[in-house]
Amino acid sequence: ANDLLTQHHVTVHLLSNVLDLPNIDVNALASCIKQSLSGINIFVCCSPNYTNAIKGIDQFCDYFDDDVENVYYNKTYCDVESFEMRSQCIRQYQVPRYAKMFVIQ
Repeated sequence: ANDLLTQHHVTVHLLSNVLDLPNIDVNALASCIKQSLSGINIFVCCSPNYTNAIKGIDQFCDYFDDDVENVYYNKTYCDVESFEMRSQCIRQYQVPRYAKMFVIQ
């Protein structure tokens, strides 16, 4: 946990496409982060909107439930451009997204 310590007063924790990975122990990660908290901590957790991603994000946020007054969440679509090798074209897609943000002081 010492490698997560900082001398700064504001820390932003960006967890993008992490909490839905099968090999990530969400509670162990949350515990490690919680032990090193100091100052103001802003958490942004986001992933594609599917069951395992929602479960991981919700589990992570629930770990900090006693320390948080407000949790903001967003279930929208992101516009994504992707180059397709077969067609050799750039395609545009709308990808469903799930995100939660909260602050611990």
